[in-house]
Amino acid sequence: MKTSLTKEKGGLRCRHLSLGQLAEAMRNGGRTARRIRGLRRAVAKYGRNVNYPSAEKLHSFYPAVELMRASDGTLQRIRYNGIVAVEIRTGNLDRGILLKGKVAKIPEVLLCCISADGQGLIVLVRVSRRDGSLPRKDEEIRSFHRLAHAFVADRLADTLSVKVFPLRDDELQHFLLTHDESTYFNPDAKVLVAECLPQRSPTVYKPKPYPTIPATFENHLQEATYRLQKYIDTTYAFRFNRLSGSLEYRCRLTTDAKWKPVTKYLTNDILTDAFMMGMRVRGTQVEQQINTLNLPVFDPVTDYLRRVRGCWDGHTDHIRQLSQAVPTDNPHWPHLFRRWFLAMVAGWLPTNGGSPNAVAPLLVGAQGTGKSTFCRRILPPELSEGYCDWLDFGRKQEVVKALPHYLLVNFDEFNQISRFCQEGFLKTLMQMGRVTGRQAYTQTYAGQRRMASFIATSNLPEVLSDISGSRRFICLNIIREVDRSILNATDYAALYDQALEAIASGERTWFGKEEEAIYTQTNDNFRARSELEERFYECFRIPEATGEGQWFSASDILSTIRARTKAPLRNETTLKLGRFLHFAPGIRFARHKGRSCYYLATR
Repeated sequence: MKTSLTKEKGGLRCRHLSLGQLAEAMRNGGRTARRIRGLRRAVAKYGRNVNYPSAEKLHSFYPAVELMRASDGTLQRIRYNGIVAVEIRTGNLDRGILLKGKVAKIPEVLLCCISADGQGLIVLVRVSRRDGSLPRKDEEIRSFHRLAHAFVADRLADTLSVKVFPLRDDELQHFLLTHDESTYFNPDAKVLVAECLPQRSPTVYKPKPYPTIPATFENHLQEATYRLQKYIDTTYAFRFNRLSGSLEYRCRLTTDAKWKPVTKYLTNDILTDAFMMGMRVRGTQVEQQINTLNLPVFDPVTDYLRRVRGCWDGHTDHIRQLSQAVPTDNPHWPHLFRRWFLAMVAGWLPTNGGSPNAVAPLLVGAQGTGKSTFCRRILPPELSEGYCDWLDFGRKQEVVKALPHYLLVNFDEFNQISRFCQEGFLKTLMQMGRVTGRQAYTQTYAGQRRMASFIATSNLPEVLSDISGSRRFICLNIIREVDRSILNATDYAALYDQALEAIASGERTWFGKEEEAIYTQTNDNFRARSELEERFYECFRIPEATGEGQWFSASDILSTIRARTKAPLRNETTLKLGRFLHFAPGIRFARHKGRSCYYLATR
């Protein structure tokens, strides 16, 4: 069994070497060693696409075939030996040396050496049919070798848990003759018998995930595009994540099943791989192959809720147990948390109809009590990507766009949100059911269902500045540290299955008037009073009996406050006072002689 060495510098030449002789040539080096060292320095400095002139003087190695120089100056195959060469990318020489020790322990490895550029390992494996034979006809050889490549790449990828890169998908694969003093060669290596490869039969099996390239293809760009598409589809799997709104990928040739977002680094990696395989393509062509409408759509929320069905035993109240992790002096908290939790889960369901979860718990306590930890642990680990603890309210359009892509948004340090934001934008944001806007690179407006529910934390007790918007928050006083043992023992599958069962049984997912009255009364203790409100309660009080007070207009009240207080009121107007009096609890309102009047008693 021999292989072929060719050299084009100074005229095409070809000679045959056994694998033992080839391994010895790689170890000795000679003038090849000096050129390989120069090539590796250039690649380490400028990258794999560097044009190194001395590389033209290096021999090329064809492991799978024996070649001869024909009379017309071309190379012709005279024998096929069934050797498959694959490359394992290591990134540098040191990692390649470490990984070579692991590769040498695989009994089927015939030869292993550092590649010419020093960025990977070249591994040779001999593959045969079940009866030990090899194909002889051209069409059978091409089909056999193409499948043998995929078989060896998958085998090494599973064994080593690394990315394995086929050099070419035909029997004429070759690479530069390298120099490696520690080249591994095992003449007694086992022949890898591929059960899935075509055996001797009247008809040769041909896998057809894609049609073969027609002979009429004379346009090299079309051929390169076809090969690029085939390489991408056999090496990577892609999907569209509906929650994050981004493309994700995973490599088929490794055991790592984790999906990762598609970035420019992946595009550049594919482009480099294509270049090393001889495909002259551009980055735009790679992006066109990835960004298509045929990608499968993955919804992590729907997938998770489908998998948890049937996990609840029908008796244990996991929602109440989770609420008890928050130590508070509010006895209504377990009931209010259940209603809010059901509203959050119902907002994720396609059958929700766009009804938003417009109420948010607001945890108030000292720093270090675990408020943010509790908020983060509400979502299961499988949906942790749907948690957000910071939004830039200065960029309102970006905040609105985030609502369909997050499941739980934590307004951390709620006391830092300005009064104007609380009274305007924040109130609108919390009651928004659908997000309508123009997507990037489109001319039409489309609506997206809001997925996000809200929760908030604060270290200061006086956090609510909008008297009319206090019904949007359930304020809680955290009296000690959050019980982390309850959080650690949470059975998320049963927790969310219980919520789904409650929603399916018709349990209410919105807050009624009685429940609003409970937490809005408590919220009055967490409201930050303005200077005008403080002065108002210094001068007026709510009458306890009829006939004790009298009717005052807003301008009369403001004049009385200014007359009875020594310090001047800054930027306070009748409109602001009237708005406060309209929403203040317990104050009677009526129209007298075309004016809005309020029934009050002076102090």
